[in-house]
Amino acid sequence: YEIGTHYLDPYLSLEFTLFYIDFSDELKRDDATQTYSNLGATVHKGAEFGFKYNLGAISDELSGISLYANTTYTKATASAGENKGQDLDFYSQWVGNAGIDYKVDQWTLNTNFYGQSGQTASGTHDATGRYGKIPGYGLVGVRASYDFSNTQLNGLKVGFGVKNLFDREYYTRSADQVGGMYVGAPQTYYLQTSFDF
Repeated sequence: YEIGTHYLDPYLSLEFTLFYIDFSDELKRDDATQTYSNLGATVHKGAEFGFKYNLGAISDELSGISLYANTTYTKATASAGENKGQDLDFYSQWVGNAGIDYKVDQWTLNTNFYGQSGQTASGTHDATGRYGKIPGYGLVGVRASYDFSNTQLNGLKVGFGVKNLFDREYYTRSADQVGGMYVGAPQTYYLQTSFDF
Protein backbone atom coordinates (compact mmCIF):
# COMPACT_ATOMS: atom_id res chain seq x y z
CA TYR A 1 0.00 0.00 0.00
CA GLU A 2 1.18 3.51 -0.73
CA ILE A 3 -0.25 6.97 -0.29
CA GLY A 4 1.44 10.26 -1.03
CA THR A 5 1.10 13.87 -1.96
CA HIS A 6 2.97 16.24 -4.27
CA TYR A 7 3.28 20.01 -4.43
CA LEU A 8 4.72 21.93 -7.37
CA ASP A 9 5.13 25.61 -8.18
CA PRO A 10 7.69 27.45 -10.36
CA TYR A 11 10.31 27.41 -7.58
CA LEU A 12 9.46 24.62 -5.16
CA SER A 13 8.50 20.97 -5.43
CA LEU A 14 7.65 18.75 -2.45
CA GLU A 15 6.84 15.05 -2.23
CA PHE A 16 5.77 12.97 0.76
CA THR A 17 4.85 9.28 0.68
CA LEU A 18 3.90 6.64 3.24
CA PHE A 19 4.22 2.97 2.32
CA TYR A 20 3.35 -0.40 3.82
CA ILE A 21 4.36 -3.69 2.19
CA ASP A 22 3.23 -7.02 3.64
CA PHE A 23 5.05 -10.08 2.26
CA SER A 24 3.39 -13.38 3.08
CA ASP A 25 6.48 -15.53 2.49
CA GLU A 26 9.87 -13.87 1.96
CA LEU A 27 12.99 -15.88 1.13
CA LYS A 28 16.24 -15.98 3.12
CA ARG A 29 19.53 -17.63 2.24
CA ASP A 30 20.90 -20.38 4.49
CA ASP A 31 24.71 -20.19 4.37
CA ALA A 32 25.09 -23.66 5.88
CA THR A 33 23.27 -25.36 3.01
CA GLN A 34 23.88 -22.72 0.34
CA THR A 35 20.15 -22.67 -0.38
CA TYR A 36 17.22 -20.34 0.13
CA SER A 37 14.53 -21.07 2.68
CA ASN A 38 11.24 -19.47 3.62
CA LEU A 39 11.72 -16.69 6.14
CA GLY A 40 7.98 -16.29 6.51
CA ALA A 41 5.84 -13.20 6.70
CA THR A 42 7.56 -9.81 6.81
CA VAL A 43 6.44 -6.19 6.96
CA HIS A 44 8.19 -3.21 5.36
CA LYS A 45 6.85 0.21 6.28
CA GLY A 46 8.14 3.73 6.18
CA ALA A 47 8.07 7.17 4.66
CA GLU A 48 9.77 9.12 1.88
CA PHE A 49 10.26 12.86 1.66
CA GLY A 50 11.83 14.97 -1.05
CA PHE A 51 12.09 18.58 -2.10
CA LYS A 52 13.73 20.83 -4.68
CA TYR A 53 13.96 24.59 -4.27
CA ASN A 54 15.15 27.15 -6.81
CA LEU A 55 16.74 30.17 -5.15
CA GLY A 56 15.29 32.33 -7.91
CA ALA A 57 12.34 32.68 -5.53
CA ILE A 58 14.59 34.91 -3.40
CA SER A 59 16.37 36.83 -6.14
CA ASP A 60 16.60 36.68 -9.93
CA GLU A 61 20.39 36.64 -9.61
CA LEU A 62 20.12 33.28 -7.81
CA SER A 63 17.81 31.61 -10.34
CA GLY A 64 20.56 29.28 -11.53
CA ILE A 65 20.97 27.69 -8.10
CA SER A 66 18.76 24.85 -6.87
CA LEU A 67 18.85 22.87 -3.63
CA TYR A 68 17.43 19.37 -3.36
CA ALA A 69 17.19 16.54 -0.85
CA ASN A 70 15.47 13.17 -0.52
CA THR A 71 15.29 10.81 2.42
CA THR A 72 13.62 7.48 3.12
CA TYR A 73 12.94 5.80 6.45
CA THR A 74 12.15 2.07 6.40
CA LYS A 75 11.34 -0.39 9.17
CA ALA A 76 11.49 -3.98 7.93
CA THR A 77 10.74 -6.76 10.40
CA ALA A 78 9.70 -10.39 10.52
CA SER A 79 6.02 -10.64 11.41
CA ALA A 80 5.85 -14.38 12.10
CA GLY A 81 7.96 -17.26 13.35
CA GLU A 82 10.85 -17.32 15.80
CA ASN A 83 12.25 -14.03 14.47
CA LYS A 84 8.99 -12.12 14.86
CA GLY A 85 9.62 -8.44 15.53
CA GLN A 86 13.31 -8.60 14.61
CA ASP A 87 14.85 -6.41 11.92
CA LEU A 88 15.57 -8.07 8.59
CA ASP A 89 19.09 -8.36 7.22
CA PHE A 90 20.74 -6.09 4.67
CA TYR A 91 18.67 -2.94 4.75
CA SER A 92 19.32 0.56 6.05
CA GLN A 93 16.63 2.26 8.09
CA TRP A 94 17.75 5.64 6.76
CA VAL A 95 18.85 6.46 3.22
CA GLY A 96 19.18 9.98 1.89
CA ASN A 97 20.82 12.34 -0.53
CA ALA A 98 21.17 16.09 -0.87
CA GLY A 99 22.81 18.43 -3.31
CA ILE A 100 23.20 21.77 -5.00
CA ASP A 101 22.89 22.43 -8.74
CA TYR A 102 24.28 25.59 -10.33
CA LYS A 103 23.34 26.30 -13.96
CA VAL A 104 25.05 29.03 -15.94
CA ASP A 105 24.69 29.26 -19.72
CA GLN A 106 25.28 25.71 -21.05
CA TRP A 107 27.04 24.50 -17.90
CA THR A 108 25.60 22.64 -14.92
CA LEU A 109 27.74 22.20 -11.81
CA ASN A 110 26.67 19.88 -9.01
CA THR A 111 27.85 18.79 -5.61
CA ASN A 112 25.99 16.02 -3.81
CA PHE A 113 25.94 13.89 -0.68
CA TYR A 114 24.66 10.32 -0.27
CA GLY A 115 24.34 8.60 3.08
CA GLN A 116 22.85 5.47 4.60
CA SER A 117 22.62 4.10 8.11
CA GLY A 118 24.13 0.79 9.17
CA GLN A 119 22.90 -2.66 8.22
CA THR A 120 22.82 -5.99 10.03
CA ALA A 121 23.80 -9.48 8.96
CA SER A 122 22.30 -12.08 11.30
CA GLY A 123 24.76 -14.00 13.38
CA THR A 124 27.64 -13.29 15.72
CA HIS A 125 30.08 -10.57 14.74
CA ASP A 126 33.50 -12.13 14.13
CA ALA A 127 36.88 -11.30 12.61
CA THR A 128 35.87 -12.56 9.18
CA GLY A 129 33.26 -9.83 8.85
CA ARG A 130 30.73 -12.40 7.65
CA TYR A 131 28.16 -11.50 10.28
CA GLY A 132 27.29 -8.59 12.50
CA LYS A 133 27.01 -4.85 12.00
CA ILE A 134 27.87 -3.09 8.75
CA PRO A 135 28.50 0.58 9.59
CA GLY A 136 26.64 3.36 7.85
CA TYR A 137 28.50 5.83 5.67
CA GLY A 138 28.25 9.10 3.79
CA LEU A 139 29.89 10.07 0.49
CA VAL A 140 30.35 13.35 -1.37
CA GLY A 141 30.46 13.69 -5.15
CA VAL A 142 30.91 16.49 -7.68
CA ARG A 143 29.95 16.74 -11.34
CA ALA A 144 30.17 19.23 -14.20
CA SER A 145 28.28 18.87 -17.47
CA TYR A 146 27.95 20.83 -20.69
CA ASP A 147 24.86 20.89 -22.92
CA PHE A 148 25.63 21.51 -26.59
CA SER A 149 22.09 22.72 -27.37
CA ASN A 150 21.91 25.50 -29.97
CA THR A 151 25.24 24.47 -31.48
CA GLN A 152 26.19 22.24 -34.41
CA LEU A 153 26.32 19.39 -31.86
CA ASN A 154 22.76 20.00 -30.69
CA GLY A 155 21.57 17.06 -28.58
CA LEU A 156 24.99 16.18 -27.20
CA LYS A 157 25.67 16.37 -23.45
CA VAL A 158 29.03 15.66 -21.84
CA GLY A 159 29.67 15.28 -18.12
CA PHE A 160 32.67 14.70 -15.88
CA GLY A 161 32.60 13.90 -12.20
CA VAL A 162 34.21 12.44 -9.12
CA LYS A 163 32.52 9.92 -6.82
CA ASN A 164 33.65 9.55 -3.22
CA LEU A 165 35.45 12.88 -3.49
CA PHE A 166 37.29 12.57 -0.16
CA ASP A 167 38.27 8.94 -0.80
CA ARG A 168 36.51 7.72 2.32
CA GLU A 169 36.88 4.05 3.20
CA TYR A 170 33.54 2.39 3.83
CA TYR A 171 32.01 -1.06 3.75
CA THR A 172 29.04 -2.42 1.89
CA ARG A 173 27.32 -5.70 1.21
CA SER A 174 24.78 -6.06 -1.52
CA ALA A 175 23.37 -9.54 -0.90
CA ASP A 176 23.35 -12.24 1.73
CA GLN A 177 24.82 -14.91 -0.56
CA VAL A 178 28.17 -13.08 -0.52
CA GLY A 179 30.13 -13.86 2.64
CA GLY A 180 31.84 -10.96 4.36
CA MET A 181 31.88 -7.22 3.98
CA TYR A 182 33.25 -5.54 0.89
CA VAL A 183 35.26 -2.34 0.86
CA GLY A 184 33.25 0.22 -1.10
CA ALA A 185 34.46 1.93 -4.25
CA PRO A 186 37.35 4.37 -3.70
CA GLN A 187 37.58 7.85 -5.19
CA THR A 188 36.46 7.35 -8.78
CA TYR A 189 36.58 9.64 -11.82
CA TYR A 190 34.09 9.24 -14.63
CA LEU A 191 33.22 10.72 -18.01
CA GLN A 192 29.77 10.31 -19.52
CA THR A 193 28.06 11.40 -22.70
CA SER A 194 24.52 11.26 -24.02
CA PHE A 195 22.82 12.30 -27.22
CA ASP A 196 19.15 13.24 -27.60
CA PHE A 197 17.74 12.39 -31.03
